[in-house]
Amino acid sequence: MPAVFDETAIGLDHLAFAVPTRAELSDWERRFAAAGVIYTPAAPANPIPGAAVVVFRDHGNIQLELLLEPRQCPPASGTEPGARRAAVLYWLTG
Repeated sequence: MPAVFDETAIGLDHLAFAVPTRAELSDWERRFAAAGVIYTPAAPANPIPGAAVVVFRDHGNIQLELLLEPRQCPPASGTEPGARRAAVLYWLTG
């Protein structure tokens, strides 16, 4: 059995994925709820004014975040939001 993530160990603490709009952040919350993913509803991301974050964990207990930062750069060309959603949901529920 693989080792479970330990937040007190040296190394990765958490990982955040950017979302471009508040609507997409809300869409993720609906998808997580429908898939039975345990998550923390969108909340202010302190100390970033105007930012919001949805927090959840993977099967190894690593904290993952979806972060809406109002001033973030647009996604790189060639990225497909639908494909990213499908891959993350598969990873969380697979």
